Amino acid sequence: PAEAKTLALKNANGEIIEGGLELENGLLIYSYDVQMPDKVITEIQINAKDGSVVLKKTETALKEAAEVKESKGIVSEKEGEAKTEAASGEEKAGEHEAEETAEAREKSGATFVGTIPITKEVNLNSLAKISENQAKASALKLAEGKVEQIKLENENGYLVYTVRVKYKGDEFDVLVDAGNAKVLGVEGE
Repeated sequence: PAEAKTLALKNANGEIIEGGLELENGLLIYSYDVQMPDKVITEIQINAKDGSVVLKKTETALKEAAEVKESKGIVSEKEGEAKTEAASGEEKAGEHEAEETAEAREKSGATFVGTIPITKEVNLNSLAKISENQAKASALKLAEGKVEQIKLENENGYLVYTVRVKYKGDEFDVLVDAGNAKVLGVEGE
């Protein structure tokens, strides 16, 4: 919402070029990329529950251009520079592991992996191992909003509950594994 954007701009004086609500390491955050007048881009991540800044990462536009070139194999290592400072001063546990898992999912084309694969047309309700109430509870652990809708569905070949939550003026879908109630992702609107 507007408060999160205002807080991001207080931490990086510039123009928001992109951003929104995301799920990162089990935490619901507002993430914004702010471009400064000197072309430096700063990513600000704000905890959606309490408004605290959880990450401030600054990169020069040159560094981003170098990363694009490097991915194509045409860059010198001296281009650009990056500075990262965690607002909490601590490394997030499991971050490396989460990145590896995300890379594996990206390569396979799936956005996440659930615990109940769906391989043929079946009655979805008969496969769910958790109730709608358990799915709602998992979704509301992220943000104490209001559940607008809940659906059991096949998402990328896995059984999930899609829980539509309204929180501080934003609406988003929380994808909850129908096998173990684990939050698999958030899709903003």
